[in-house]
Amino acid sequence: MKMLFTIVAMTVAAMDCGCSTVLSGTSQKITANTTPTGADCSLTRDGLVIGRVNPTPGQTEVSTNRSGITVNCKKDGYQDASTVDAAGFDPVVLADVLWWPGAVVDAASGAASKYDGVVNITLQPREPSSAIPPASQPSAAATSVGPLTQ
Repeated sequence: MKMLFTIVAMTVAAMDCGCSTVLSGTSQKITANTTPTGADCSLTRDGLVIGRVNPTPGQTEVSTNRSGITVNCKKDGYQDASTVDAAGFDPVVLADVLWWPGAVVDAASGAASKYDGVVNITLQPREPSSAIPPASQPSAAATSVGPLTQ
């Protein structure tokens, strides 16, 4: 009887989780690198900020999901830059073929997806503001010498 209980408990435990959920987890670290370093990057998904790296280089942990992550970086003296880290397929979920309820768990938990672990962004320097031309000097032809006579 004790052996039967152990087998049933192991079966229920196996049904309660997916392979990717167990092996890969439902969160992942994302490293943000910028050129130049020292930028402030926010990570957003579906309009919500889910992480921040300040200053770069650095990393933050985010939950996995089917939606991509937009990485927006800012630094004084540089134009803002952004990129999208698209969600990809975690191949570990293929093991769920052996246990289909695991595929449901992995899909629901976000564990069936993964992101590129490193995001590289190059920030471009801001254009210098247009310089004000120096005050114009009167030309020799326009200089008044006295009344003009004919």
